[in-house]
Amino acid sequence: MLTLSLNGSSTAIVWDSAKGTFTSSNEDGAKVVHVTGSNNGAGTYNTDYWTVTDRSGTVYYFGRNQLPGWSSGKAVTNSVDSMPVYSAHSGDPCYKASGFDASVCTMAYKWHLDYVKDVRGNAMSYWYAQDSNFYGQNNGASNTKYVRDSYLSRIDYGFQ
Repeated sequence: MLTLSLNGSSTAIVWDSAKGTFTSSNEDGAKVVHVTGSNNGAGTYNTDYWTVTDRSGTVYYFGRNQLPGWSSGKAVTNSVDSMPVYSAHSGDPCYKASGFDASVCTMAYKWHLDYVKDVRGNAMSYWYAQDSNFYGQNNGASNTKYVRDSYLSRIDYGFQ
């Protein structure tokens, strides 16, 4: 289950199979889009992020990681928390017929708000610091790093 926390409230994000879109369960009129294949530098399976456009037209980006105008060498927001995930069944992401220990990839488990743009073009960005940890992958055969948690480290605002 996905939960969206925004502007002081939380709501579930649900898949509407009839429309082929995501929506918020509180039906507040927000448009929710899951963007995949973005090559956002987060190092995750789908390199995905989310956008939420509210009724006023303000767009909120979650996990974009590379802000508009980003180029190689520029800082990233560190807005995606990720960890290795195993795929046990054929058809699962990252599944490999060669065995369970090979059926692993890094996937996002939390996408933080990192960019907001209102209808006038005013923008602000949120930057995060990440804390990492390690676990013994494949029954301790190797130490594998994952993002344990993130915390807000900076907010920039007043730009377009």
